[in-house]
Amino acid sequence: GAITDNGNLTVTGGTTLNANGNDITLDDANNFSTVVANGANVTLNDSNGINLGASTITGTLGVNANGAITDSGNLNVTGGTTLNANGNDITLDDANNFSTVAANGANVTL
Repeated sequence: GAITDNGNLTVTGGTTLNANGNDITLDDANNFSTVVANGANVTLNDSNGINLGASTITGTLGVNANGAITDSGNLNVTGGTTLNANGNDITLDDANNFSTVAANGANVTL
């Protein structure tokens, strides 16, 4: 089923989310280190920076962070991707596969 939050999550280690074709919506003031997300439409919000691990997303990807957005694995996103680093860097330089990307950050590398 779908994965949602109802309150702020703080995870110091890696986070793996498998929604089996359903949506992942973690839009509270969360604090992750590395997130692997496999699902349909994925929304992630982080109160600091976030690292995206190898993920397969069959719908859209939305990431909002108050720090840098980076990757440590290949991202495969079928739908549109929206990235907001709130004035910080976005560096997604692995062998990623995006359809369209809208990015708001200081220095953006895709």
